[in-house]
Amino acid sequence: MTAPSTTARLEPGFASAFAALCLGAVAMGISPIFVRFASADMGGAPADVGPFASAFWRVSLCLPLLYAWMRDRGEARTRRCA
Repeated sequence: MTAPSTTARLEPGFASAFAALCLGAVAMGISPIFVRFASADMGGAPADVGPFASAFWRVSLCLPLLYAWMRDRGEARTRRCA
């Protein structure tokens, strides 16, 4: 008797999705370091950047990119369904 094969088959986009997941986790892990850099004294004048201000700017600066991505995915879905 032979044992059944337990080889896992990956979906075609799995590698790119996993890479994006890892890159996002690294970016989230590094972001407090950038807040510390922004909060450091710059030429004698402290830059008051708190966690809420940095979160606001991170979200507001990424919204155009997320909106474009949403529109692109929506158009791809309507092309596929039509």
